[in-house]
Amino acid sequence: SLYTVNTTTGTSTLIGSTGISSFFIGLAFDDATGSLYMTADPDNSGAGFSNLYRLNTTTGAATLIGSTGVDRLDGLEFIPTQVNA
Repeated sequence: SLYTVNTTTGTSTLIGSTGISSFFIGLAFDDATGSLYMTADPDNSGAGFSNLYRLNTTTGAATLIGSTGVDRLDGLEFIPTQVNA
């Protein structure tokens, strides 16, 4: 499931179910597109290639993009294409 967290009170609010039962491993937000991405262990074994998903920030639903081709990918990050000096 996907939640929002109030950073002042620490209260979480359910957005919705992702629709998958995999362990969530990495989460990253792309400011340029407004897209939220997640990597997850496809069979909850801790071994094998992680899958990449796009999360709907309104409903929580996950859409499979595909396999990352990376064994046990443990993190996800976006780097801005333009860095202000």
